[in-house]
Amino acid sequence: MRTHYVVALVLALALLVASRTEKGAAVIASGVDSVAKAVRGIRNNNPGNIRENASGGDSWRGERATNDDASFEEFETMRDGVRASAVVFRNYQRKYGLRTISQLISRWAPPTENNTTAYIAHVAYRVNVGAEAAIDLYHVDTLYAFLRAVFREECGAPAELIPAATIYDGIALA
Repeated sequence: MRTHYVVALVLALALLVASRTEKGAAVIASGVDSVAKAVRGIRNNNPGNIRENASGGDSWRGERATNDDASFEEFETMRDGVRASAVVFRNYQRKYGLRTISQLISRWAPPTENNTTAYIAHVAYRVNVGAEAAIDLYHVDTLYAFLRAVFREECGAPAELIPAATIYDGIALA
């Protein structure tokens, strides 16, 4: 067994034991909260990292009144941020005919700012379809899997802290 797997296993066991006490649970919750708030997309309730419109543009439903992040949108709730991502991706399909993960991600995360090839591969893997396979983002479970994968790419492991119910609630509002 590799050393890092052993370390991860020991850490996981220690967290499990610690979480069974009131003080341990509080420490773990505080640590998780700190990690999550350090990630811009989680802190902004914008797990897709939707950029601010350069021209000001329209306001999003649930957009925060304050603008603490000049580069990225900020939402009152995670549900509102999920909804916004769902709206954008569904618009990509409806308005521009983008049907594949490759097409959708190439528009969302252009190569000028991202390793788009790797991004596409990771999302396709997590959605369990080929990068060039057509997907229907009006199918709720497909959109859920797609958004979950995009959020993981945008926010890393802390995106896994977003409850499934929150993602499905955001989709329902889109």
